[in-house]
Amino acid sequence: MTPFVSVPRRGPSSYHMQNPALVFDRLGLRRGSVLLDLGCGPGDYALQAAEIVGTTGRVHAMDLSESLLRWVAEEAVQRDLTNVSAQVGDMRARLPFDDETVDVCLIAQVLHALPDRAVCLPSVFGEVFRVLRARGTLAIIECKKEDACFGPPLSARLGPEDLIPVAETRGFAAASNHDLGVSYLLLLSAVWDRER
Repeated sequence: MTPFVSVPRRGPSSYHMQNPALVFDRLGLRRGSVLLDLGCGPGDYALQAAEIVGTTGRVHAMDLSESLLRWVAEEAVQRDLTNVSAQVGDMRARLPFDDETVDVCLIAQVLHALPDRAVCLPSVFGEVFRVLRARGTLAIIECKKEDACFGPPLSARLGPEDLIPVAETRGFAAASNHDLGVSYLLLLSAVWDRER
């Protein structure tokens, strides 16, 4: 497997750093599910999820890059996936989705790059909690907090121990942590009473 595969016109992707089948097995998507892929990049996860959730489901692919989102939209058309919406957006701001409309939110290899994480992470987790349905899942993929010759520098890496305490303050509980080789998949469940 080649870390951070770069394909002309699409941009870099961390999709092939781990086994995508293992990731999707853990996400628990099914027909009719709604997935939000925050920081979707070239949309590898979003496009595969669209095939899983089918025409009764929906995939929202959101990124800061208009050119990457054009690629996602074009690829969705090529694959005849009518259930993908690609939109420009910043996860650090209010998300353009109604409350409790998403089953699974995926953030893959993005959180380590946020500036001023002490401020950004609580805000991001709060917004994800708002748009998730009760018992919805926040799935985070990040490189392990280990020195490596690829990916973010060790000083920028985030381990589950960095993310879980912040997520808990925004209504999440840690559900499980899965070893993906060079990365990990942390699953968090939106469990707190929404009236709190």
